[in-house]
Amino acid sequence: MKSVRFDNIFKVVTDSLDTATELKIRSDLMIILRDIIHENRWSNAAAAEALGLSQQAFVDLMNGELDSLSVESLSASLKQVNDA
Repeated sequence: MKSVRFDNIFKVVTDSLDTATELKIRSDLMIILRDIIHENRWSNAAAAEALGLSQQAFVDLMNGELDSLSVESLSASLKQVNDA
């Protein structure tokens, strides 16, 4: 059986290259932020504060809710952690 590989799995679920690209960026940023949270062993409250997120936005991040968080808000959270 031949395997199929995708450079961006989101291209499979949308007809728009722009949408697929944005979803991929959001997903990548969420994974980076979740890795930072785990590496630092932050509690939920400490992580939300460090990332500048509300509790609901933090829950959405941890649950991988792509539609809940924008590229801009995820980027701002990453910048806030890097600046600290």
